[in-house]
Amino acid sequence: MAGQRQLGRDILSRLIYGTRVAMIVAFASTGGTLLVGSLLGLVAGYGPRQLDTLFMLLCDSLMSIPMICLLWR
Repeated sequence: MAGQRQLGRDILSRLIYGTRVAMIVAFASTGGTLLVGSLLGLVAGYGPRQLDTLFMLLCDSLMSIPMICLLWR
């Protein structure tokens, strides 16, 4: 049989069962990132201008880290 192993277990069901932990972690991290990003965007959009400037400074600083690592080589 094409889709089964020697003990009769379907390969697709074993694959789905084996990836359940990875999928839970992936969905939880994506959901958490979406929640935090939405909250930060709302605060930056509706909050005071100084807070938006602070968030942009933080984002620019974090985005410059890979370029700084490339410059040191």
